[in-house]
Amino acid sequence: MTYEGASNIDNPLRRNSFNYNRNKERNFESQNIRDRMRSVSQSINEIKNEVKYINKSLKEIENPTAPKKVFVIDRTLPVDEYNDNHHYNQEDYKSDANDDTYENHAEYNVNSLDLNKRLKSNDNVSSENYSNYSNSKDNLENIIQDLNEDYIKIEKERAQKINQLKEKDTTKTIKKDDINDLIANYKTAKDIPVNKAEEFYNSTNKKLLDIVNSVVIVEGPIHISEFTSRIKESCNLKRAGPKFKKHISKSISLAEKENAILIIDDFLFPSNWTKTTVRKRVNPNIDLISKDEIEENIKIVLNFISPINQKELIKRASRNFGFKSTSKKTSNKINEVIDYMFSKQIINNNNGEIEVISKDK
Repeated sequence: MTYEGASNIDNPLRRNSFNYNRNKERNFESQNIRDRMRSVSQSINEIKNEVKYINKSLKEIENPTAPKKVFVIDRTLPVDEYNDNHHYNQEDYKSDANDDTYENHAEYNVNSLDLNKRLKSNDNVSSENYSNYSNSKDNLENIIQDLNEDYIKIEKERAQKINQLKEKDTTKTIKKDDINDLIANYKTAKDIPVNKAEEFYNSTNKKLLDIVNSVVIVEGPIHISEFTSRIKESCNLKRAGPKFKKHISKSISLAEKENAILIIDDFLFPSNWTKTTVRKRVNPNIDLISKDEIEENIKIVLNFISPINQKELIKRASRNFGFKSTSKKTSNKINEVIDYMFSKQIINNNNGEIEVISKDK
C-alpha cells in the first residue's frame, strides 16, 4: 500500500520549524553599557530570524511541497494473498543517499569481507602504516596477556590470604562447649537458721557463725549490703535499724576472726574459696558483683572469642551477668577490671583487640 504524507523531517515546513532556534539567552540584568548594546544587537538579530522563519513558513503553506510516498505493508492480509496481489517496483526501494539498487544490496556478502586484504588493497593505506597497525595490534595483545597473567596471580594470592584468615578465625572462635554452660544461675540462700530479730540479737557466737555460713557458702562472694538484706528478710524486718546493723557487723567480724570467711573489698568469700563462679542474675547490679567474678567472666569470654574488641568484650561480659543493656556505670566497672588485668599481664591489647597472654610466652 502507498500513502502520501508530510510526516517526514525532510518536509520543508517541518524542517524550517525544527531548525529554528527560539531559546537564545539574553542578559538584561547587566549594568554594563557594552553588554546592553550587545543585548540590543542580539535582540535585533533574533527579530530578523523570526521574520525569516515566518516568511519561509508562509511560502511553504502557500506553495506546499509535494509529499513523498510512504510504503506500508498490510500485516492483516494473508501471506498468499499479499504475494499474489501486491507487486512492487524495485525502483521504489531506491535510497536517496545511495544509487545502488536493491538487487546490488542483496548480492553484497558481509561474510566475504577480509579486513587484512581491504587494508592492503586500499590506496590510502600504505604498507608502512599497515605494518605499524600489525605491530600495534601485537603489542596490545601482549599487554592484555601480561595483565591477565598478573591479575590471575593477584587473585590467587588474595584467595590464599582469605583462606588463611578464615582458618585462623575459626580455630579461635569455635569451641566444643557452649559459653552458657560455664555461666551458673544465681542461687539465693534459703535455709538461714534465724526467723526473728530477737532471736538474732540473742544468738550465741556459734549460732552467729552458722547464720553467716548459711549465706556465704551459697552466695559467696556476696556484698555486705546484700548479706544484710538476706538476714533482714529472714528475720521478717522491713528496715535495718542501728541495732540490727550492729549485730550484722558483729557476726561478720566473728566469722572472719574464726577463719570461717574471707573479706575482700566489702565482699564475703567462703573460707575454702579457690575460684569464683560466674553467675547470671535476674536484676543485676554491678556494684554488688565482685571484681574476682568480673575477671573470671572476662576470661570466659576471651576463652571463646579471642582476639575481641574491648567494647564487644564488655558487652558480652555484661550479658553473662544478666544485663539486658550495658550502662555507663557497668561499662566503667568492667573497664576497671580490664585495666587491672592489663597491669598484671593477664591479657594484652593488640591494636584495640583484647586477647589472653599465652602462658608459654
